[in-house]
Amino acid sequence: VWQWGLFFAVIVLKLLETLPPQPIEAARLDHARRWQIHAYVTLPMLKAPLISLMFVKMIESLRSFDLIYVMTRGGPGVASETLDMYAFSQGFIESGKVSYASAMAVLMMIATVITFTMLWKRVQA
Repeated sequence: VWQWGLFFAVIVLKLLETLPPQPIEAARLDHARRWQIHAYVTLPMLKAPLISLMFVKMIESLRSFDLIYVMTRGGPGVASETLDMYAFSQGFIESGKVSYASAMAVLMMIATVITFTMLWKRVQA
């Protein structure tokens, strides 16, 4: 969870610095409170980059197998078990359902391709 937190925080900070000051200043002149400025001015302007960051994090979360497997092997219990960790344990550790694990891997790949395609179209537009 915390591995990419600082990276995304720096990106959001830089995005906030690149926002045009005119809409924020207009909201201040209209006596908008700080939370109203963030909710109704800043966040709508950051909608597209935040969605892109969400897609990047979704794809990155599918690559977390090695870190979790080395540190906890999915435990204690299923507390740190992710989808790829579950597929591995179903296919090779617990029940030997290799076809089930393969199907899960294919579905994860399809989800990644769809996510990447959506992100790529957003970048190209």
